[in-house]
Amino acid sequence: MPDTLAHTTRGLDDKAVREIHDNQQLTDHITARGPHYLKTKQGPDSRGAVRLQCPASGPSPSVNCARRDRLRPRIPRTPGPPPAVVDFSDHRKRVAHPAARPTAQLPEDEWLTRPPAAELLPICSKSDITVPADAAGDLKTAKFRQDSHYLSDD
Repeated sequence: MPDTLAHTTRGLDDKAVREIHDNQQLTDHITARGPHYLKTKQGPDSRGAVRLQCPASGPSPSVNCARRDRLRPRIPRTPGPPPAVVDFSDHRKRVAHPAARPTAQLPEDEWLTRPPAAELLPICSKSDITVPADAAGDLKTAKFRQDSHYLSDD
């Protein structure tokens, strides 16, 4: 998630954020976080742990990620190059096109040299991660578990 979206509500009181309805920029930034959330790959097991996957992976990714494409390249479903023409009159095709998705930006130093696998987040090097039901285990992993997102209807 880009820093501007991640830190949109930093330093703001929760009650004040919930009461601000006329600040369109704040509302837009909170809404733009949606595609960057980790996707549920498998629901809770008997212990309550869930499996989550990167938003850039799977059959219907919600973001583009150069890191993900370099580490785990996608295999095209059809032989040959992708079609160069996009039918803009078809809403479903227009929304599903990779150009319509937000792109995760890599740090400057990562464009030239790929970092070692030990320095990458676990979600980048594996197909999914398991997040425990409680935070007693690994706090770095447990922070990704959010059953309802901030300012959602839930």
